[in-house]
Amino acid sequence: MDRLLAFRRLREQQDREYELAMKLDRKKQRLKKEKEEERKRLKEEKLEKLRARANLRDMLKVKLMNEPVSDNVADCTRCVIRMPNGSKFNRIFCMDSPMEQLYIFLMVNDESLNDFRINTNCPRREIPPPKFLLTNQAEASISGSSSSSSDGDDVGDDGGMTFRQFGFSKSEALFVAILEA
Repeated sequence: MDRLLAFRRLREQQDREYELAMKLDRKKQRLKKEKEEERKRLKEEKLEKLRARANLRDMLKVKLMNEPVSDNVADCTRCVIRMPNGSKFNRIFCMDSPMEQLYIFLMVNDESLNDFRINTNCPRREIPPPKFLLTNQAEASISGSSSSSSDGDDVGDDGGMTFRQFGFSKSEALFVAILEA
């Protein structure tokens, strides 16, 4: 009888250990599945951000004004824009063009830019970013008009200043600063 009782206790202990091991295995599998789902979700979010960025870039290409022709550069500013990686862009802008054209030009020409600001060299000033970089309403801001208002104030319809209003000279050295996440 003692032997039967000992056998039964051993069997119960083995069953408890087996159930515990099964419970731990199920938990591991559940955690593994959750991690895989999280990985997939993050990957989808990243792809969606890339698609949205590509759509934004396509819309910005349409909004980017043509560079002024050489016989019409008297009322223009020549900008040399240095990137954080050491490369540089040269571009001529009309003095009465909205400042957002500078940001649009960079976003169209450099795919690596996400969250950035542009600074002048001397005197050191930050060029304010356009509304579409500050909000998630990029399509509304981009599709809106960017002409200056007729009453002569410092702000155009899109809320941005022109190169002239910002105080640009005939030639400007600009620097792109990447904002930390």
